[in-house]
Amino acid sequence: MLDDIEKDNDALDFPLAAARVAAPWMILHGDADEFVPLSEGEELFRAANRPEVELRVVEGGDHLFGLHEGQKNAPQHLESAVDRTLAWFSRYLY
Repeated sequence: MLDDIEKDNDALDFPLAAARVAAPWMILHGDADEFVPLSEGEELFRAANRPEVELRVVEGGDHLFGLHEGQKNAPQHLESAVDRTLAWFSRYLY
């Protein structure tokens, strides 16, 4: 599989793939994500370039939206991410 990917320079071109998606979709990203910079989510959003694609940023949200091992309660950033996801589902899946 790796050989196939290495032969096809477009195989891992995420902005190119984003431009090809025809369905509505949402990019949900925390602006404090330490693993995937917000700029990458913004790049996908720009590449999609369609009104049915939404970029929703959770202010202060990290990669896990604040949910870390051992926590018993959902942190505010996770609640915000879930609320935004449910609102998106309500708009596009009902």
